[in-house]
Amino acid sequence: DNMAISTIDGGGRDGYSGTSLVQIAGSNDLASGKSDTAESKPSPTAEGDVARIVQLEETVVNRIAAGEVVVRPANALKELIENCLDAGSKHVLVALKAGGLKMLRIEDDGHGIRDEDLPILCERFTTSKLRKYEDLNSIGTFGFRGEALASISHVAHVTVTTMTSHDTVARVAQYTDGRLRAPPRPCAGTRGTTIVVEDLFYNNTTRRQALGKDSIEHAKSLEVVQKYAIHYPKVSFTCRKATGAVAELHTAGGPEATSRHVVSVVQGSALANHLFDFQLTSEEPKFSCHGLATGPQWTAKNMSMTLFINNRLVDCASLKRAVEAVFSPVLPRHQHPWIYLALELDPTTVDVNVHPTKSNVQFLYEETIAQKIQETLALRLKEQAGSRTFGSQTSLLASTIASSQRQQVPPTAKPAPALATSVAAEGGSSIMAETSSIMVTAASAPISLDSLGAFAAADAPATDSLTSSYSTAEGDSGSAM
Repeated sequence: DNMAISTIDGGGRDGYSGTSLVQIAGSNDLASGKSDTAESKPSPTAEGDVARIVQLEETVVNRIAAGEVVVRPANALKELIENCLDAGSKHVLVALKAGGLKMLRIEDDGHGIRDEDLPILCERFTTSKLRKYEDLNSIGTFGFRGEALASISHVAHVTVTTMTSHDTVARVAQYTDGRLRAPPRPCAGTRGTTIVVEDLFYNNTTRRQALGKDSIEHAKSLEVVQKYAIHYPKVSFTCRKATGAVAELHTAGGPEATSRHVVSVVQGSALANHLFDFQLTSEEPKFSCHGLATGPQWTAKNMSMTLFINNRLVDCASLKRAVEAVFSPVLPRHQHPWIYLALELDPTTVDVNVHPTKSNVQFLYEETIAQKIQETLALRLKEQAGSRTFGSQTSLLASTIASSQRQQVPPTAKPAPALATSVAAEGGSSIMAETSSIMVTAASAPISLDSLGAFAAADAPATDSLTSSYSTAEGDSGSAM
């Protein structure tokens, strides 16, 4: 009954060097299902042997999947903020320690989590937002895969405190590797959910070491909160360091709040004062959009575009290039605008399940939609007069001499008339720049106008010529011109 095929020696005829290709030993053992223990896991094999395919352990699978969903603390925070918004929260508080690596805490006042749902809360593919695959065609919530909390729990220690409006007490539960560490226990609390994520990537030292400094990770996490605050102005957002007493970001929220108000809080009034709004509604293809953009008098060294598609914070390279192409003719070289764009598309034309972190989506009629947005922005830019204001600049030496001359002018002396220069701009309009008046008298002036021109010429252009300059800020921030 036993048969064996061993050491098929090709001797070079079949391209093999005599290595055993097939070894079937003990057909009775094969029929009975017996196997060596070494076959249950991959191990180093002799030259020419083929490693067996084995089923990975569940913990290994979950940690690999978690590495795709949670790339850095900002990704984990994004998922948690979206859970808060799905829960109908009006206030979201975020606290970060060591950029979110040591501790990330998020608190909301949403509807909370049922007590009976806590045991499976951090298991993969458990969700309240999806029942069948066809629901993806009309999904209206952020979450749908049930992977966010599960992924986070496999690379960090998670503590959840929650309470619904029907509960008399709150419940606290702790999770590791997607499972409860102990049964949920009652505690004091208020309606809503508080999630604490500690020691992110504690079991993945390579990923943790590959991340940036704590300050860099903190800045990325803060940027995520800022973008959601702009898109959801009626929700109050607060973000601070865990050891800090003062919040780095706080928006009031409320029914009267607008995105423009939040931009002034997040980006500052210097940028907010140069914003113009735009909106578009199209029937073919069917979509609508609205947003805010800076005019030609504000620029930055880096392009900043906050894009929401169907209320999802995403990136879209083609839309970004289309928008930047509209501004390039009216901005100086290597200068860029600030844009906030909210795009509403038919859910049946959008595929949201194309990226592990849901940072990208695919949608139909992308080229047509981009072209219509370009046309709308170009029209609004034209209405902004398409010109930039130039400020006059005089040399430091000329300014010092002019100041001393003013101190020596008798009470009866009259200032010389101001010099006005008209600088032509691209749109056919003109910009008036006025130089400072210099009060000079022939009797008391120790320096003549001729000598003043000679001194100024050695340090800068003549005082009668107008020097226009752009004023740009360092870093990613822009400045008005």
